[in-house]
Amino acid sequence: MCHYGIKRIIKQYSNAVKVDALNCIDCLLGGHQKLLEADPDGSHFYLSPG
Repeated sequence: MCHYGIKRIIKQYSNAVKVDALNCIDCLLGGHQKLLEADPDGSHFYLSPG
């Protein structure tokens, strides 16, 4: 959850779904803790255009 109030925010929308992801990078990798599979020791630094 990158934003502390994401659960409150998505409750406002009936069609919004929170992705099962550790953070936005994990979400880009497909969620479900794929980030931990790709970088188990957390030694990489990720950048995105966003």
